[in-house]
Amino acid sequence: MNQIINNLNNILKQEIEIFIKLYKLEEEKSHAILTKNGKILELTTSRQEELLKAIEPFETARTEIIQNYRDSTSSNEIEKDITLKDVIVEEECANDILQYGAKLRMLLMKLKSLQEANQRMALDNIEYFNIAIRELSNSNHLESGYSEKGKETVSLSNPLLFNQRV
Repeated sequence: MNQIINNLNNILKQEIEIFIKLYKLEEEKSHAILTKNGKILELTTSRQEELLKAIEPFETARTEIIQNYRDSTSSNEIEKDITLKDVIVEEECANDILQYGAKLRMLLMKLKSLQEANQRMALDNIEYFNIAIRELSNSNHLESGYSEKGKETVSLSNPLLFNQRV
């Protein structure tokens, strides 16, 4: 049982480190969105994807540890959802693992909140640019008149060509 606790402690520590890095990158994304810097936004997103791939083995290992614990426990009281409290009932290092779990949960909630704020800002920026493009494309109008030779000419003032999807 002590080995399970040690393994969970190590996994939680490593996940916390990675999620702290993810949170810092999300803060950089906030700044990139506010300053409308697409290159930084793209770079931070790529770095976040790499970190998310790095988390996957830890999540898998944590799931396996919990599954092994469930299989090794003869108690019928354990249902399908096992919490850290279920695993560490009799262990001395219970406080450490609970603190790591609480820290990870708090970090995930902060990260989710920041991601939602960034998503709202990005959508607001997209809407702003769509409105600006629509207004610019609607400002074109035809002018007609006569040339010096008396021929009628038709021209487009403020000729602007846009692909609004860009």
